[in-house]
Amino acid sequence: MKTVYFTAPLCLALSFSLPALAGTKDNAERDHTRGGGTATSTITAPPTGFSKNPVERFVESNVLETLYHEMAHALIDTMNLPVFGPQEHAADFFAAILIDRVHDEPTARQMVLDVAASYKASFQSNRSLRSQTSFSDEHANPMQRYYNLACLYLGGDPENRQGVAQQLELPTARAEFCASEFEHANFAWGGVLQELGEHAPAKTITLDWILDNNSHLTQFVTREVAALNKMLALPEPITVSVIPCGEVNAYYDPTPKEIIICTELSEHLAEIAPNR
Repeated sequence: MKTVYFTAPLCLALSFSLPALAGTKDNAERDHTRGGGTATSTITAPPTGFSKNPVERFVESNVLETLYHEMAHALIDTMNLPVFGPQEHAADFFAAILIDRVHDEPTARQMVLDVAASYKASFQSNRSLRSQTSFSDEHANPMQRYYNLACLYLGGDPENRQGVAQQLELPTARAEFCASEFEHANFAWGGVLQELGEHAPAKTITLDWILDNNSHLTQFVTREVAALNKMLALPEPITVSVIPCGEVNAYYDPTPKEIIICTELSEHLAEIAPNR
């Protein structure tokens, strides 16, 4: 999704000074029941529950991954985190690590399948994404994001996630390096997540501008904001708004420190849901 960038160039993602036992590459005590993360992580996810309706669940999976992605931009901004590489890639990796760390295995697996399906549908339905200009965008091409997500998910628990990797047709040549890719991303974001979890719960994420309090999208985002507040205590407050934007989009605006979830995004996701 489109991101509103900072006015000053950012030193481009993912190398932080980590607290001890915060998901470092040298920590051998991996919590394999959760895929990624570590046995000492302070991040825990309160259960929220996804809809049993397949279309609504597809929307929820993708909206939540998007919320995590935009949260990464907010953290890079408010914590002044150094980023070595494209910021959009760093945000994608954060979302993948958070999915792995805070959700049980069935939920994480379904989210990955739903988000990957959205990337693939976007690529297949838009010929312009296959043009030369699409490769100059700040975001990776949808199919690059598809395979990056599949690889990070596999890398979090290679022994038990081979079936999903095969379902997503992750090439064997890429799969060989996914455990290492996951460890690098987990190493990068692990200290940040542990730091934010140490003072949780908090109320540093608030809902601001809402068009329809009774809509499925608003109610879902409201629940997930509450869940994030139970997991994370941000150094600066940020707001989340669910409003029409005139386009299918979601983005973080650093000036008011606000994440915008466009209602058109939910509508678009419902239209492309595989089980529609």
